[in-house]
Amino acid sequence: MSEVLYRKYRSKDFSEIVGQEHITSSLLRAIKNDKVAHAYLFTGPRGTGKTSIARIVAHAVNDLPYDTTNHLDIIEIDAASNRRIDEIRELRDKVHLAPASARYKVYIIDEVHMLTKEAFNALLKTLEEPPAHVIFILATTEVQKLPETIVSRTQRFHFRPMHPDTVVSHLRQIADKEKINIETEALELIARLGEGSMRDSLSILDQMQHASDTTVTKKDVESLLGIPTGDFVASILRAITDKKPDNILTLVSQAKAGGFSPQQLIDALVNSLKEEAVQTNNPQTIAVMQQLIDATKYTDSLLGLEVCLLRAAMQDVATISPPVVAKNTSSISNKPKATTAPKENKQPQPVVATQKTEAPQTQTAATPQAPVTDASGIISNWQSFLETIKENHNTLYSVLRMCTPNIHADDALHLILTFRFPFHAKRLSEQKNIQIISGKLSEFTGSNFSIECRSDSQAKSQGDEHVTLEPAMMSEPKETISQQLSTVMQVFSGAEVID
Repeated sequence: MSEVLYRKYRSKDFSEIVGQEHITSSLLRAIKNDKVAHAYLFTGPRGTGKTSIARIVAHAVNDLPYDTTNHLDIIEIDAASNRRIDEIRELRDKVHLAPASARYKVYIIDEVHMLTKEAFNALLKTLEEPPAHVIFILATTEVQKLPETIVSRTQRFHFRPMHPDTVVSHLRQIADKEKINIETEALELIARLGEGSMRDSLSILDQMQHASDTTVTKKDVESLLGIPTGDFVASILRAITDKKPDNILTLVSQAKAGGFSPQQLIDALVNSLKEEAVQTNNPQTIAVMQQLIDATKYTDSLLGLEVCLLRAAMQDVATISPPVVAKNTSSISNKPKATTAPKENKQPQPVVATQKTEAPQTQTAATPQAPVTDASGIISNWQSFLETIKENHNTLYSVLRMCTPNIHADDALHLILTFRFPFHAKRLSEQKNIQIISGKLSEFTGSNFSIECRSDSQAKSQGDEHVTLEPAMMSEPKETISQQLSTVMQVFSGAEVID
């Protein structure tokens, strides 16, 4: 069995450490001047060399040649497995024993943040008054979980994530030694996927050794690790630029069928747009990136991704803003702002067909509205109803506002929701979504509606008669609607555009 690369090329001397020169230089001077502290705290992301440097320090202070085998006076403890107070009490009892052969007895406690509160309290006394022959080196990826009493009794060194150029250079040296033929672009992708961790990057390089019989390419890395290819990402971005929503939905479906998670696709799109933003300095690109990042806040991340991409395709990217996904957050309309009413008057009221009055349009919370007896009221007040959905079901609201509500000709309480895309009609037809919409309609109107979701193609093929009442927001004069809004309404009839 061959040795994995990250173990085979683990640093054994300060000179072999890469990317942490600010730490190694300080430790070397302390050891040279015999100014070694009794306790060190190494913090930072995983795979940045904390444990490796701890072992090097343990050997250096004892003037011992580096040996991968366990030395009696160099004790490594995994706090994740030995986190209880009993293990720390045992350590506390043993620290008073003199070293077997070395100058110092060095305790390396990895992932020290995993210790229990009681274990920390037991360790604290030893850190306060350690024997002269004992050195503690604590390592953690989550320093915020350590008690301040522990941190304050150590010398803290923060390890930085590895710079991509440093990772690529180190990977190239190892690839040459191992006779791995690999393109520089592939190494750059591995460094990005490693996210600043040299160990993670070496693990990926190890996996790529047998990815190809000739030269390992960037596409080989993408294929083996299940990452959306650059061509696939470019196809999605091209569909946005060309304003082709059908192509976007097809490509997202292909990504799902290919096993890509929404987060993988979002990461790939954001990274591609980031490179473009740096090159072009285009604020429009930043706007799309922000939408993609906020898409992860949706309960259904796949649906959030689709909504984000469709918005980007159907709107002028110079004016789009991140999707509103937070709970109880009011959408921003492109209409002039009205005077804000008190909170108790904001609850939408059912609309009843009554004779018109010329009285000022002011709402009075004390005047209750009669229940709606047919669908006319709900459709004419559709936007207000959507706001009640948005309060607790933001993802459902994002899809529901893409539909056109219709009344069945033979049944005034039969509401037909028509969508442009079959995918959205199918999603809203799920029983849990129908129940939510029906319940909200009942609360809003006082009547029980039956609900049916269709796509445009289904409605045309079935030829059923229905009556369409456009929401109030659609009755504005055409000359007051911008070309951008017209384009959106052609695709998402009855939708609300959020600036």
